[in-house]
Amino acid sequence: MAYPPGEGPQRPWPGLEPKPDEVKFEAKVLEGIAKDLEADLKRLLGTGAGTPTDFAKHALPMTLMVDSDYAPGAAFIETLQNGQQYFGLVYQEIIEKYATAIELIYAGAGVQKDVETSNTGLTASI
Repeated sequence: MAYPPGEGPQRPWPGLEPKPDEVKFEAKVLEGIAKDLEADLKRLLGTGAGTPTDFAKHALPMTLMVDSDYAPGAAFIETLQNGQQYFGLVYQEIIEKYATAIELIYAGAGVQKDVETSNTGLTASI
């Protein structure tokens, strides 16, 4: 894909404009990538640092002392609560898309395995 001058990557990135027969995939490599991503996804779904659980614990104090007659304070607390809720929704969407990407990589590895098998002439016995 060619970009107009001044747009797109400012340095050459291998693979952005592949030529025929330059891109090679190996099923084992794709499976390894998917397994690494799965491990990271499990970490994100846990309770450690950087997870939604961790964020919820630290983002908003459990009890907020705000004078209900002080409108700016109430508006500030509402903004914090809305931000935390929105962050949670965005994080959940990221996790869902991450899981989908992992599934697609596994599917690609399966297809590549079939291609490798056909190219080597191996056949499944019945």
